[in-house]
Amino acid sequence: MFTIAACALLAVTAHKTVVAPQYQSAMEIIKAEGQFAFTDGSSAYIFQRGGAFHSVPLSMSGREITGSWSTEGSLLVVTGTWGWYNGFSAINDVRRMKLQVYGPFEVDAHPPRFHWIAQPAKTYHCYCIVDELVRTPEIAPAIDKTPKVFTDVPKSDPAYECLRTLYDSGVLQDPPDRLFLSRGGVATRWNFAQITAEVLRGIGAAPVRRRTAPEPNSLLTVDAARSIQSPKPLASLTTLTDEFSSELISAFGVNVPAARLKIKELMKKTGE
Repeated sequence: MFTIAACALLAVTAHKTVVAPQYQSAMEIIKAEGQFAFTDGSSAYIFQRGGAFHSVPLSMSGREITGSWSTEGSLLVVTGTWGWYNGFSAINDVRRMKLQVYGPFEVDAHPPRFHWIAQPAKTYHCYCIVDELVRTPEIAPAIDKTPKVFTDVPKSDPAYECLRTLYDSGVLQDPPDRLFLSRGGVATRWNFAQITAEVLRGIGAAPVRRRTAPEPNSLLTVDAARSIQSPKPLASLTTLTDEFSSELISAFGVNVPAARLKIKELMKKTGE
């Protein structure tokens, strides 16, 4: 175990701020608004009412923390699994982090864009010090794995229904909820795009990633290439490809125009 004490996370930036109610603590914000979100310039930190916590990078890659939070006196105590978006993550990298958060709490009028989770209604400026950071692999974090806790694509969204169609059609091995549970319980645009990219690769609509050795696509059924060749799953895959085209291109190297052509070729074979 190791401890990092008094490591400064955040300094107030020169962004224009909006006058908000004069909250005296992060807990007051959480109780009044349901969540408290702030950034340190490279990562976002979100504390939600009910104890769920998530931290994500503000860029296309960076550190992720998924877990829960509690209080210890004036400290916010986070127990979570640490990982890395668009990079390698250690197995069972569970850590406890104690944060001391100070005011003044001011709403950022021009908050940074959140790529991996839904844009919070408010993002606050504040001061934050890491009081303690300890590896605790023996402690399993109490992660809230409800797929809608941190989501910008709700279950009623067409994209969610498209994944359901791909599952019902025998293309995907698992239903949407289970897919998101295996991705930290987070239904983000990045997760939707990652699943879409794997489906496209699995049916030959996108180049297969280079690997040191062949390995099966764990997302797809063994009959996925055959099951996709009917109107409903192809229409769903078209919707997903169009909706998440920017993420498919920037994060997963998918040639979206070529993928669309491949899908159209398959549609012609079905008579659509």
